[in-house]
Amino acid sequence: MIREPWYWRNLTLFDNASQVACDALYAVANELLLRKEQIVFRPDDPSDRIYLVEQGLIKVFSLAPQGELIILWFCGAGELFGAGGIAGEGPQSVFAQAVGPARVLSVGRNDFERVIEQHPRLALNTIRLVSGRLRLACDAFLENVSHPPGKRLARMLLRLACQCAKPTESGFQFQIRLTHQELAQMIGSSRQTVNRILGQYTNDGLICLERRMLVIRQPEQLAALAGI
Repeated sequence: MIREPWYWRNLTLFDNASQVACDALYAVANELLLRKEQIVFRPDDPSDRIYLVEQGLIKVFSLAPQGELIILWFCGAGELFGAGGIAGEGPQSVFAQAVGPARVLSVGRNDFERVIEQHPRLALNTIRLVSGRLRLACDAFLENVSHPPGKRLARMLLRLACQCAKPTESGFQFQIRLTHQELAQMIGSSRQTVNRILGQYTNDGLICLERRMLVIRQPEQLAALAGI
C-alpha cells in the first residue's frame, strides 16, 4: 500500500462544495475551448484572471535563462492555474499551455474573489490547491539537490499516476502520453538519462507500454525506489 503525500492527489476546486457554490462560479466564468498546444498565457501577460480546467490537461512551465524548458506541473480537471491572478500583483511569470484539446473556465479576479467570499468551501479549496503547489515546488528544489535522477524519476512517475492514471489489469495506466523529453524537463535531467532509467525500470518489470501509454506494473517496488 503506497501512502503518497496528500498534495500528490487530484485536489479540485469543487471538492465537497455545494451545487450553489459551483453554479455561482460558472455564472461569472467564460468558457475557453483550447486546441492542442495552444498557449493560455505567457510571462508578462496580465495576471488578472484565474483559470479552472474543465476537461483536458494544462502544462505549466517556465524557461531557464539558457532557454531550457522546465515543466512545473500539469493541471487536470477541477484544478486551478494562473493563481497569480488571485494576488493581483504583477504580471504572469510562467507559461500555461494546453497539452491536447481542452476546455477551461476563465474568471476575472474581482468576480472570483466575490464568489469565494460568499462560499467559504471554495476559499478553503483554493488555499489547499495553492498550498499543494507550494509543497510541490519545495519538493522539486530539495529533490534536485539531494536525490539522484532515478529516485527523482520514480517519484515523478508516482505523482503523475495519482493525477492522470487509472487502474487496469496490468497496473496503473497513464491517460496521457508523456515524452521522455517532458519527463526530463520535469525532473531537471537529460533525455538520455531518462531513456536509460526507463529502460532499466522496464527490464525490471516495474513499467511497460500498452498502446503507447505508460503503465506502472509494480507501484510498490517503484515506491521503494522513490523512498515513499
